[in-house]
This record gives sequence, C-alpha cells and structure tokens, in this order.
Amino acid sequence: MSRTTLVLLAVALLTAALALLRAGEPAPELEVRAIPHQTQFGRIFPGFAAGQVFRCAGPIRRIDVAFVPLGGEPTPLEFTLRADGPDGEVLRSARLSPRDLPSADAWVAISFEPVEHASGQYHFSLASSQPSSHSPWVRYRAVSHIVRPWGTQVLGDTAREFELALLPHGDLRALALAVDGLDAAAAPASAELFDPRSGELVARAEVLQRSPQASAWAFFTFASPWSGARWRPWTVRLQLPPDARVIGDAAGPSLISFHAGEALDGQLAGATVASNLLPDRDLVFRAWGDLTHEGLRGRALARLGWRAPWIALLFLLAAAALGRTLAGARNSA
Repeated sequence: MSRTTLVLLAVALLTAALALLRAGEPAPELEVRAIPHQTQFGRIFPGFAAGQVFRCAGPIRRIDVAFVPLGGEPTPLEFTLRADGPDGEVLRSARLSPRDLPSADAWVAISFEPVEHASGQYHFSLASSQPSSHSPWVRYRAVSHIVRPWGTQVLGDTAREFELALLPHGDLRALALAVDGLDAAAAPASAELFDPRSGELVARAEVLQRSPQASAWAFFTFASPWSGARWRPWTVRLQLPPDARVIGDAAGPSLISFHAGEALDGQLAGATVASNLLPDRDLVFRAWGDLTHEGLRGRALARLGWRAPWIALLFLLAAAALGRTLAGARNSA
C-alpha cells in the first residue's frame, strides 16, 4: 500500500476520533447567543429585577450571565432561581459581590447545588438594592439593520425629532434608542413615525418595559411589524418623560432598527422586569446541566445524530485497514 493511502487512512482515523471526542465535551443545556453584544439592559433599579424564563430538561447546576460594566462604584447583585416564573418557589439563591463582577464585557458564572423542578420551567432574576453598576446584555428577537453605536453625548430636546430612512428593509418591529433617565414606570414613552411630505402619522411604537431605564437601550415596539417602512424616509418624533435624555453624537441619536423576527424553540419564554414578561427579548445567558458520564455519552450520540453510525464505521474501517497495512509492512520487512 502506498504512503499516500496510509496518510489518508490515518487522517480518516484521526478525524473520526476527534469528532467523537468533540461531541462528548461538556456544553450548556441552553445558550442565548448575541454576536456581537449590541443592547444592554441598563442599570438594575430596586424593585425592578431583570430576569429570564426558560425551560431546561434535567437538573441545573450553573447559570452564566453576560455582563457589561456601566461605570461607578461596583454594586452587589442578588441572584434568585425560581420554579416556573417570577412568583414561583425559590429553588436557589446567591449573592454576586463587587469582586465577582467583571471590569469589561464578560461572562459571570453562578454555580449552586444541582436542582431539578418537575415542570422543567425556571426563572432567574438579578436584583439590586441601588442602581447597579453592571448590566446584563439583552438579545432582541429580530434582525438588526441600521446600527448607530452608543454615542458619547447627551443630546438636547432637538434630538426628539429626526429623520430615519429604512430602505430596503420592511417589517419594522422595534427601534432601540440609547437613553438615560427614562422612567417608563412613571410615564409612558413612545416613538411616532410621520410621513414628512403629508405630515400624516403612519405608525406608533411604545416602550413596553415599564421600569426606570438608565444607560440602557430602550426598545420602542410596534404593535405588529410595520410593512410600510421600506424605500422612503420617515420623520420620527419621540414622546418621552420630562427627565429622559437621548444619547448619541453629532450624527443624531444612537439607535438600532429591528426587522422581521427569529424563530425560536420552546425553551425561551422571554425576559422579565420585576414580574412582567417581555416575550420579544431574552437575556444573554447559559444554563448548565448536571450531566454524568452516561449523560455526556448520550448527549454525544444526540449531537451526532444519523452521523454517529457512519463515523463509528469509518473509524473501524480505517483502524482495520491501517492495522492490516502496518502488519503487512512488518511481515515483509
């Protein structure tokens, strides 16, 4: 057998072995990804804990949350894991001290004794006794188009009206605007879109998160996706509480437009603020199960799916062929 054939057999053998090893590596039961991280929740205020409802099969032993520092003296956070929802039975709790929180955008792991609830549905929350120094990241369930990054200026009242061109994307679901001091719990906040030629009001979006929002991306959500958004510029007028401040730069407000929607499985029910569910967004987090070696093997087979028997067959054939070739080489020597 030629040297090229030997090399091919060795590569096939190594590939099959690596595939089996990679499939058996520990991995979270559930992961919400946002690459890159775009929208932070903002400071967590007393009485308005940030949370998430999710489903997970089997025991849970760890929750990872993606945080970003917002400035100021680091403040502790209280983590609570409940059954079912925000008002469910408390299953686990932990305190995140200032030294547990990152100095840059990073994951924070919250470990606890494994716990399992019969319903398979859980809720975790992050609470603070004062406006927090850190914020969890949020992923909105839509596709971003226009992205004007977080600015460095607090804009005046003139920023409450601006022009927005969305072509060629339709099905506008929400506008996220960078804000500070927006207390949506005290007064409503909305964004109205007008036709600049006729002055006609064509669409209206509201902030559904009824809580104080500081150093935050506030989501102005339309009642239903607006299909008339494309091809033309529109005038946006913000109706905000008196003390709300818009963040941006010389080009205008910092904003992100979200279009269409993403199909999700049933594991994610949505983010929460206090006891209010926001099903159009999720916190960026990972939930880890308490898998035994048998569980890891089962997960490996589940990941490989229909490929598992073919990989095993390839592994056996390559190993047999390589062994036979090497044995023949020894005998001829």
